Amino acid sequence: MGLCLSALIDWRRHRNVSAYETLKAIKRRLEHARPHPLAAEQAQLLRDNRRLTLRLRRTEAVSDIPKRAASLLGNPFPTQEAP
Repeated sequence: MGLCLSALIDWRRHRNVSAYETLKAIKRRLEHARPHPLAAEQAQLLRDNRRLTLRLRRTEAVSDIPKRAASLLGNPFPTQEAP
């Protein structure tokens, strides 16, 4: 007993339908990467670091003004040596 023509036709029809279903465009949702739990804290620390670095530069620039003025006037500014 061989294959019936109707069974072969049905098999091809099912094969074609399932092949078409797998080729259809699938709506995919972009998966957003979950932020690292410490990412917010790291960002805050980086902002603080930049802010404090700028503040330190300004403070050092202001503290250098008397030294520069003294050197321009010919009076050496006394330096403090570390003990």
